[in-house]
Amino acid sequence: ISYASPRQVNYRVPPEAATGLATVRHTAGGVTVMSALNIVAVYPGIFKQNIENLAAAQVARIRDGQTIYEPVSGPIVIGPAAEQATLILYGSGLNTATTATATIGGTVVPVAYAGAQGTFPGLDQINIPLPAGLAGRGKVDIVVTAGQKPSNPVQVSFQ
Repeated sequence: ISYASPRQVNYRVPPEAATGLATVRHTAGGVTVMSALNIVAVYPGIFKQNIENLAAAQVARIRDGQTIYEPVSGPIVIGPAAEQATLILYGSGLNTATTATATIGGTVVPVAYAGAQGTFPGLDQINIPLPAGLAGRGKVDIVVTAGQKPSNPVQVSFQ
């Protein structure tokens, strides 16, 4: 368990858990709640910042040989090609997937990296280099597909 409150429990399913239906039992304050869970090898889920589906993301830009990270809280500005802007999404469920694809506004874009984030167990990271053609597109959906399963759509805006 990584987080628990009266209305929410966050936990990580061990990577060695068998696939298929499982029963989860939570006990707190003398009360036990049981629920069913379907464990699958890969099922990507992308984190959102809010109920408007804004992606929990960062943009990494290379400027003067240094990487600068910017939170995604408003429209993303596509700078000069030399900046090498990369959208970094966070989520879970990539597990054993060896490849991933992405669409931004219905356009297929390459994924440079999709896998473990490296610091927090169970947290995945997806790095998508941003092509200049996204400039001015406005609000668009992003979907990542891994293990032939599409993620939930999240949104960003491009200025």
